[in-house]
Amino acid sequence: MLQGKIAGVSVVSDGGTPGGSATIRIRGGSSLSASNNPLFIIDGLAMDNDGVQGLCNPFAMVNPEDIETLTVLKDASATAIYGSRASNGVIIITTKKGKAGSAPKVTYNGNVSVATIAKKRDVMTADEFRSYANSLVQKGLVGESALSVLGNANTDWQKQIYRNAISTDHQVSINGGLKNMPYRVGLGYTDQNGIAKTSNYQRFTASVNVNPSFLNDHLKFDVSAKYMYSTNNYVDGGVFGGSVNMDPTQPVYVAGQETTGGYYQSLIGASKIADWTGPVTNTNTPQNPVALYKNKDDRAKANVFLGNIGATYKIHGFEDLSINASISGDYSNGTQNTDISPYSYSNNYYGWSGYSKSSKYNLQTNATLNYAHNWNEVHDLNVMIGAEEQHFHRHVYSDGGGNWLGANLNLDESTWKDHTNLDETLHTYVNTLVSYFGRVQYGLLGRYLLQVNFRNDNSSKFAKGHRAGYFPAASFAWKIVNEKFMQNQDIMNELKLRLSYGITGQQDINIDFYSVPRYVIGNQFGQYSIGNTSYYTMRPQMYNEDLTWEKTTTYNVGLDFGFLNNRIEGGIDAYYRKTTDLISTVAIASGVGFGNYKTSQRR
Repeated sequence: MLQGKIAGVSVVSDGGTPGGSATIRIRGGSSLSASNNPLFIIDGLAMDNDGVQGLCNPFAMVNPEDIETLTVLKDASATAIYGSRASNGVIIITTKKGKAGSAPKVTYNGNVSVATIAKKRDVMTADEFRSYANSLVQKGLVGESALSVLGNANTDWQKQIYRNAISTDHQVSINGGLKNMPYRVGLGYTDQNGIAKTSNYQRFTASVNVNPSFLNDHLKFDVSAKYMYSTNNYVDGGVFGGSVNMDPTQPVYVAGQETTGGYYQSLIGASKIADWTGPVTNTNTPQNPVALYKNKDDRAKANVFLGNIGATYKIHGFEDLSINASISGDYSNGTQNTDISPYSYSNNYYGWSGYSKSSKYNLQTNATLNYAHNWNEVHDLNVMIGAEEQHFHRHVYSDGGGNWLGANLNLDESTWKDHTNLDETLHTYVNTLVSYFGRVQYGLLGRYLLQVNFRNDNSSKFAKGHRAGYFPAASFAWKIVNEKFMQNQDIMNELKLRLSYGITGQQDINIDFYSVPRYVIGNQFGQYSIGNTSYYTMRPQMYNEDLTWEKTTTYNVGLDFGFLNNRIEGGIDAYYRKTTDLISTVAIASGVGFGNYKTSQRR
């Protein structure tokens, strides 16, 4: 949706996996060790960029058919009102709503698509490979024994792993409205197959928006709920390298190799189960790509719920003043199960079974007071003040290492996919942001526009004395097209000059308690023995109580224009951006037990 459509916004797919993520950068990156991801806001809720298993980023949970508007904020004045986490730009998504007093309307949209590999890698056929090997022997570069290891097959390994992938997408919506209550209900289903065999992504989405109003539209509510369930089947990334490196003279399957489940693989050691005593390794040979994707079952599922309840009240008798309050939240959980068959060839072991899962929630409350008034179409004033608190909580579970199954190749599938005997490890992360903000907008004669923002953010990730960040911003716009000397022309419909300045903050360092001394349970190398029993010991973690906010200052000048009833529109922007108090990872002297630590590079 964004790729190649908005100037200054770079969207690069992270590998092309079905349902996979993308790296999004707005005007490049501004940080070394902290996040460079933009801030996503969906129906007023600032999202947590950390996903769960099966969910790549906040975009993945939104059905494109449900989107009413998608706005990208780039310059500092526009992003500064979001202060914290806005240094990398802001992407605002607003979903569709119903229309008051309209009859129910049912809409269906669907499509079917076919994806195919654009071009295969140019590799030797089996005959070309044999001919090349013969030429090496004739030149004396290798011995004749090299020919004895060649097979008699003619296998196109790339054809074995790729397919024509058919995908479908379906959306149904019902929207309408009673007299004072617009509503919209949307359902969506996506089934996306990857061009690599067995890769697949499925997503089911549901959304409800209800917007009742009371007291002659003085009191309005905005209630929305969204749910997504997705499943993802991943393919082992090694199949792509194996498909171009594997010997084309060898078959996919071969009789007699019981230790690999019948798949051809160059081995060092026994091929019979009865003769097998340990891992069979040959690190100098590629792996059979068909065996890789058939012997590995890697799947994930995710559930996401997002809800918002907001209210706006225009004070009776003083309608220029309104009060807004909302509470929003999202809850996500995901589980990824990875099972590698005991017959799967690997450089170090046969078979592995494990899983990881995580759950998180993000709760946001805010309240604002707004005053807006226009005096005789000359002076236009809008003042807003507000406060906001956002709380993030995350649980991460892992199996602690999985099962080593090489001791018994006679295990059936129900046994080696049994996770009940795994040791589960839990990690908990939590952080809070408390913010206060204000904005003043003033317009004169519809031509001169001035805006001033200020925001104070307080992050629990920093120690006392460093938690507060202060982020001011100001902008000025001159709508040249509204000047008197532009009234007698009919070519230009828009001509506006913009100037802006602002400071935004960054505190997303992926460690919630880095400013606090911490002790954690060490690994097996840090055990202490008492008698015949070894006990795990507690180890200190690196911390820095002087860590503080990154601050990015941006200066921007822009010119917007439109011609011929805005059939031709465009904009030119130039900006200068500088980040101070840069959070970076610095190496420290050896011998202290830590390799590096995070610090704010103050300049």
